[in-house]
Amino acid sequence: MPPTDTTAAPTRFSAAWINSLVTVPPERPATRQKRERRSPRYPYSGAQALIEVPTRGQVPEQHPVVTRDLSREGSCFIVIKFFYPGATISLNLRTIDGGWRTIPAEVVRCRYLPGTPMLHEVGVLFNTPIQVDLFHHAARSKRVVILDPNGGTTAFVTRLLRHHHTSLHRAETVEDMIAATEDEQFDMALFDGDVCEPEGAASFRTATGGAIPMLGLVSAGHADAVAPLRASGCAATLNKPFNADQLTSLIDAHLREQLISTLADDPELHEPVNEFVLGLPERMSQLRYLRAMEEVEDSCKLVRKLRSDAGMYGFPPLAHAAACVLENLLARADAATLHNSVAELIATCHAIRLAGNQTAG
Repeated sequence: MPPTDTTAAPTRFSAAWINSLVTVPPERPATRQKRERRSPRYPYSGAQALIEVPTRGQVPEQHPVVTRDLSREGSCFIVIKFFYPGATISLNLRTIDGGWRTIPAEVVRCRYLPGTPMLHEVGVLFNTPIQVDLFHHAARSKRVVILDPNGGTTAFVTRLLRHHHTSLHRAETVEDMIAATEDEQFDMALFDGDVCEPEGAASFRTATGGAIPMLGLVSAGHADAVAPLRASGCAATLNKPFNADQLTSLIDAHLREQLISTLADDPELHEPVNEFVLGLPERMSQLRYLRAMEEVEDSCKLVRKLRSDAGMYGFPPLAHAAACVLENLLARADAATLHNSVAELIATCHAIRLAGNQTAG
């Protein structure tokens, strides 16, 4: 059960002031040597956590905190209390699906924030590594397909993304790219604007119904390709050369929110839920031909089944999208309206993921 009080700070401290402490990291001494972290950190700010401090024979103390960031190994937060290094605590963290997880941890550092009344920055290490993807969307494993006939851009992008929970699939032709999306789920499509024609991007968008966000990669020498790529469906373009932070930030900014089952915390339901998710690619293939089906009754049967299963296995957004398509089918809506609702349904299917940072492809 989540704590009853999730207030991040006493009311005498303004929200804007507290937020400034979270979003602007304190200056580190210039002499401090920077070390490479073993796992990436993700911003996890706001009134999303409470800590429980064990007491002898009493109900554990609870203290509201404002978290700065979260990684697989630990977290950093601000709290109105001093902790000695080595102290044991438990962090109650809110998950992306609205649930709560209690994470045992050990304090590794605690320092007073100068100029504040009693506020301390605390760093902790978790007793066991956590699945960060349960708490932050950007930590989920992402699958990206890239249209790159020559392979040079793919090799470069692969190096940039090797530490960012991202797998890359290269396609040499638009046809190969489209075929890959029929067998697997992808979160993003990249187009090398230096060697790919904008018509290829347009064909991909048409074939997938706009379900997969598209980005273009363009060098300065091919700046004239930017406008055609945008017109063909690319949500944004990135100028070469770029670094890992620029690429991952752009990908994260245009990702559709990934969805996991509301039943993910029930171990008895893992197998049936995962079987449903693993069967989605086949259902998406059927949905792509929905507009070509002459028998409305058959189409309605297909969508009704998907709506029912989505609700049964804990995917309300998917059930809602299926209900919209069913409504349009029954009302014999015009082709454009039906196309848009089917595209949204397919896009929602693409956003579904297995619990535990796996993909359904």
